[in-house]
Amino acid sequence: MNVLVDSCFWFAYLGSRHKDQYGESAKQIYDICFEKRQYNIIIPFPSLYETVNTTLLRDKNKDAADWFLKKLVSDRKYQKVFDDMYRDVALIETSKNTRKISLVDNIIRLMLQDDKLRIRALITFNTGDFIDICQRNNIELINESSKLQ
Repeated sequence: MNVLVDSCFWFAYLGSRHKDQYGESAKQIYDICFEKRQYNIIIPFPSLYETVNTTLLRDKNKDAADWFLKKLVSDRKYQKVFDDMYRDVALIETSKNTRKISLVDNIIRLMLQDDKLRIRALITFNTGDFIDICQRNNIELINESSKLQ
């Protein structure tokens, strides 16, 4: 199963941001979804840009950064998705500013609607920006409240 992973999950899991608020939930989600169930991990490049930044690469997060970068390079379950075909539409949606959703989140919203990516779940702690798209496209929304087994 293909699972798209939002930046906020990686921030919490890797300990660069949101660790206190979502760190334990992120660990449980990772263990169940990617260790136990072995789902395919879809990571949009804009999320990588947000996640692999200087905050993550600083000494206090060096081990997490090294682990994540090795996974991105060597583990085939980590599928990186270019955003080229979504950028222009996402930029237009962001410029309308009706829902105050970031450019990265608008790109993710478009990816969730793309049947070719076959996304069946989204992991995010930012539920409000995606719940409508997930419900409309029958995509499971996995967050800190999810009861996973």
